[in-house]
Amino acid sequence: MKNVNIRTEKAIPECPLCGKKFNKVAEFHEAKLHNFYVCNSCTVKIHVDDPFVGKWVTDVNSVAEDTKDYVDLLEVPVCPMCKSNMNTFARIDDYFKAQCTTFLCKAQIESTGIFPMNEYLARIEYHRIKKMDNILIDQAEILNIDKEG
Repeated sequence: MKNVNIRTEKAIPECPLCGKKFNKVAEFHEAKLHNFYVCNSCTVKIHVDDPFVGKWVTDVNSVAEDTKDYVDLLEVPVCPMCKSNMNTFARIDDYFKAQCTTFLCKAQIESTGIFPMNEYLARIEYHRIKKMDNILIDQAEILNIDKEG
């Protein structure tokens, strides 16, 4: 597997665990090029098209007003060692990692039983197709409204 650093005009998100910007890398899987965001210090990787990118809540108090109702339903994990809040990272394939926000503690919780990479990429492709179908349905509805009006 060969990694290639990529420069892009799209804004690269920050790692929700450490707050540093992700590195964007390209990897070949089954003769196809896939782009990932990678944080080497936290050892996490997420596909660029994963629907969870940028949806992590690290500070419940700094969330926009339009998403407050959704955030109120979330329970921020609490560190089992020092009882402070934990930053969380998640992907569509049920991978989850949480890290304590206390500087001296830095306890981590990580999910096990992670899907193989080909199943993760299949979920990404399914999400991408579903998203395109919704866009096409929305465009068709707009065209029908224009014809009727």
